Amino acid sequence: MSSCCETRDWASSSSVAAVRGRRPTVFRKSPTSGLSVVEASAFLEESLGRIRAKRSERSLFVFSDDSRTLYGGAEAASVSVEGEAAALFGNESSYLSFSGPSPPHLRELFLRTYDAREIAEGDVSSFAWVANRGATTAAHYDRNHNFHQVLAGEKKFVLWSPLRWPRMALYPFLHARDRQSRLDGATEPFVPLPEPDATCVLKASEILYLPPYWFHRVETTSDISIAVNAWSASRENFVATTLNDVRVPPFRTASDAAHFVFGFLKAAGLRRSLVADLVKTRLASTIQVCDDDDDDDDDDDDDDPFDAARCPRRVDVVATENVTASLAKLGAKVASLREGIPDNAAGGHARAVVETIALDYIERLVVFVFGPNRACPFLRCIMISTDDDDDQSVL
Repeated sequence: MSSCCETRDWASSSSVAAVRGRRPTVFRKSPTSGLSVVEASAFLEESLGRIRAKRSERSLFVFSDDSRTLYGGAEAASVSVEGEAAALFGNESSYLSFSGPSPPHLRELFLRTYDAREIAEGDVSSFAWVANRGATTAAHYDRNHNFHQVLAGEKKFVLWSPLRWPRMALYPFLHARDRQSRLDGATEPFVPLPEPDATCVLKASEILYLPPYWFHRVETTSDISIAVNAWSASRENFVATTLNDVRVPPFRTASDAAHFVFGFLKAAGLRRSLVADLVKTRLASTIQVCDDDDDDDDDDDDDDPFDAARCPRRVDVVATENVTASLAKLGAKVASLREGIPDNAAGGHARAVVETIALDYIERLVVFVFGPNRACPFLRCIMISTDDDDDQSVL
């Protein structure tokens, strides 16, 4: 059964505690008082002028990242539009989102809240959101700190902790709907989302702090809602990004690649069965070559389903010098992340965040090395063809 979000009156010390503890928190009596719909619209229009926005074509707002196209199947539920803010606000679309200058009070909040290691003055980005009743943002997570303030109307937030990632059925990292759940309005037959960890209704002038990697689904529960949010750089996202800076040696054999994947997990202090979880939670049912042969006589598919008989009998995971050197650097980066995320105050979420980051890294690595059609068969084969001396999958 879900609980309500923690609620506090606004104070700088309270926001600092929430961020450092990675605890979702609703702040009342924020620096900006509630605005009427007319006042809020005027405020945003005057601030932004001509804007470029994403417009939803139906009540479920689905953001698609056009730069991530290695996997197909992304539903085009939002389109890009451009024009004067006043004209776009008058449109009857269900959901409208656009970037703009960071609200001054939210920017000041970040500069007061974080020390130099968490945020620099230029690292605050902002979006504005306009929606009709029932418009919903699909369940997803963000990698950075997020403060979301309702200027007018009312919005309901449903939250899941990072621990729920195995049950959220995320799209692959290189899919256009990366970070979003396939269960939210996209699966047939319908599969419900997991029981949430918290729910809260955010009213005008209230601010919700959402920690990095917390899943959230957002629904407008008033006739119209106008909101702004601001993201700031997180330690989690910094480490996830800088993993890519570590040079990956060329893999001469499948053994080299398998050693690198399993060696990375060992360096991160994670179980090797995460490879199986990556296949089950993200890749299976997303790309044809990852699924088992179901004998449904569908001869029209371009890609054959996975066939374990094609895997080598054995892949020996043997350490090589070029792979070992890179693993040492990766391990140091992951260790710094584990030390930097509070685990006790956040209910043990640090490990779940590290697991999610590790899955992203492994998926990206094997796709770029083997290509999108061979990445999943490689992962499945190394689980079959190597000694399984680790714990079992979480699924």
